[in-house]
Amino acid sequence: MALIELNSEQKIIQNEIRKFTQAEVEPIAADNDKKAEFSSTVLKKLSELGFLGAIIPDAYDGASLDTTSLCVIIEELARASASIAMVIAVQNCCVAYPLKVFGSTDLKERFLGKLATSTIGGYAMLSSLDKVRRFETSVADTRVNFSGVSDFVMNGAYAGVFAFPVIINDKACIGIHEGSDGMTIETHNLLGLRSAGIVRTQISQITIPVSDLIGFNGKEVEVNAAVMTYNNIGLAAISLGIAESCFQAALAYSKERKQFGRAICEFPMVREMLVDMRTRIDAARLLVYDAAQLCDNGGTFTVPANNARLFSDETAVFAGTTSVQVHGGYGYTRDYPVERYFRDAKSVQVIGMNAYEIKEQVAKEILS
Repeated sequence: MALIELNSEQKIIQNEIRKFTQAEVEPIAADNDKKAEFSSTVLKKLSELGFLGAIIPDAYDGASLDTTSLCVIIEELARASASIAMVIAVQNCCVAYPLKVFGSTDLKERFLGKLATSTIGGYAMLSSLDKVRRFETSVADTRVNFSGVSDFVMNGAYAGVFAFPVIINDKACIGIHEGSDGMTIETHNLLGLRSAGIVRTQISQITIPVSDLIGFNGKEVEVNAAVMTYNNIGLAAISLGIAESCFQAALAYSKERKQFGRAICEFPMVREMLVDMRTRIDAARLLVYDAAQLCDNGGTFTVPANNARLFSDETAVFAGTTSVQVHGGYGYTRDYPVERYFRDAKSVQVIGMNAYEIKEQVAKEILS
């Protein structure tokens, strides 16, 4: 599309991740979803390609890529497996990003290298401060003790480093904890994103140094707002990838499926559904990459990121529903991947900030 101009490096990345996805991810995506598991082989290869630490600076063994490149990676992965795309999005947007932008030199040196090369980062995905208050916190000298429950810890089943909310004086910092000591992890039977490693975690008296808090002493609101906004770009890219797969599946099926001696793509109703999907997906792509490029160029991207998330999520759910409709009865079977795309699309839509919270955030911005 003319309004989106990827540079030469980004085009190379797009080509490489597309080839990787077609060869390594597509063949196992359905089985991983069925078994609710994540391929360690794929994880290792993603690490070797540098995508595990896509936005982490090269000083810490990361790929030092920009946000636009990250969106390219996430979108391409999501076309085959939204779960794997979610793992990479959370790794970079929710764990690496606050460490990179707001973390102390010590935290960066201790954790960014691990995240870039071998370790998955888990993140307690929260939609409001009310949920954060489920964590009980006490400060003793230079250490913080915290306990509580997080119903949805992203990447939690695979993580070696965790980012949790830590409440001090009624404000939420981000606490970095290595290992799973003091944690009881329970798996979910999820609608979608079944192999993304989303778990429920019970925390019992974990103690970390105050120095391992991100956003402590006055930057709590700034850090949490920045992480939520940046994460919305990543989640929007996942929805965009899902929507594109829904469209491509419906397009291919409509050309193959015959009724009354004609391919169903010749019927006006089906043609209209294909056009509606294509139009919305193209518009969503403009929003996603506009937000990413504004971020890369140092501009204000809060409203663009939130708009991209809202519209891309809605587009993915619409494309999932429409693609199932094009497939007819077969769309409800596991013989075709569109039922998985639809489940994943709806799951992404309710992760983290829900639509009403995002709209309220946008309303505050445009009315200020």
